[in-house]
Amino acid sequence: MSVDVREGEAEGLDRSRRYLRPVAEYDTDAVHLSVYSWLPAFEAWATGMSLCGRSMRQGPLPEGTVVTCEPCKGYQPTYERMLAPGYNPGDDDPKVLRDRIAKAIALHQPIGGDGGPYCETCTQEEKQPQPVGWWVPFPCPTVQALTGVAD
Repeated sequence: MSVDVREGEAEGLDRSRRYLRPVAEYDTDAVHLSVYSWLPAFEAWATGMSLCGRSMRQGPLPEGTVVTCEPCKGYQPTYERMLAPGYNPGDDDPKVLRDRIAKAIALHQPIGGDGGPYCETCTQEEKQPQPVGWWVPFPCPTVQALTGVAD
């Protein structure tokens, strides 16, 4: 089987990105998914192992080929998110997310006022990049949203 190592170029793919592509298994007719990327050392586009960990024939199948491997299909949403432009690994790290929540909550402090406690941070319009109003109930909507996520 010959592989066109320039196929990605003909498709106009960005060498700095990686893509999910269908690939063929050696011994069966099963269709899996693999990461397709540019390898500068070989000046060629190449696929690796399938997402489920099996060895594959080199080179992608045509775009749109139906994937038949259930484990690969299960991993597909995670890989699509991680290979998307602008993906930030911290967005999937629970420790990083908990730290972000803690920092945001620490900015919001309750104060007494007419009608009950209010969020001191959100009520100081002149200190906010985008004013949110003088009297925001505590916990403010930001804290409510963050604590809902933290649970």
